Amino acid sequence: MRIISSSSLLDAWKQAVQAIKEEGKPATDDNQPIREYMDLFLEINEPWLDPAITKADPAMAAWMHANFSEKKPVSELGNAKSYATRLYDYNGKDQLAGIVKKLKSKAETKSATITTLMPNDDSTYVPCVSLLDFKIRDKKLLLTATCRSLDFGKKALHNFVELTTIGKRVQEACKVPGLELHVHVVSAHIYENDMVSL
Repeated sequence: MRIISSSSLLDAWKQAVQAIKEEGKPATDDNQPIREYMDLFLEINEPWLDPAITKADPAMAAWMHANFSEKKPVSELGNAKSYATRLYDYNGKDQLAGIVKKLKSKAETKSATITTLMPNDDSTYVPCVSLLDFKIRDKKLLLTATCRSLDFGKKALHNFVELTTIGKRVQEACKVPGLELHVHVVSAHIYENDMVSL
């Protein structure tokens, strides 16, 4: 496992892309060639939302933001439930509100954890960002995202933006001074078609 540490979402993403390009192994996904690095771990201390990320690919930034903020099926993913549905309306439960309540009542809790997996519904798509864990330690909110897979050619950086937004929301609600984003990616990959543009 490689650990990438940075204070910038953009820099952490660039380091990850370099690792995949240099050390990734050839593989396929739905008959498409990819380069894959297994078990990549990113630590971003005090991440900030760099406007350059959105400007680089406004369409993908908007698509990912809609996925995390609109509770409706995502047509591009076989009408799978959006992340917003999974986070804020998981069988009628607002999971993120539950996290805030749990952390406020017991700051040292080890069980402020939520899943985005919905096995009874996930027939067309299994969410890449699969689990979110929140811990308050040393005056920081640690948000750890466990991802089964992330596409670093197009989507991962925008995933990081949305995860940071979630982290900041919980951080502010719980009045915690610092924030650290940890992202564990089991399959960090880039589609070969995207390699030339990176």
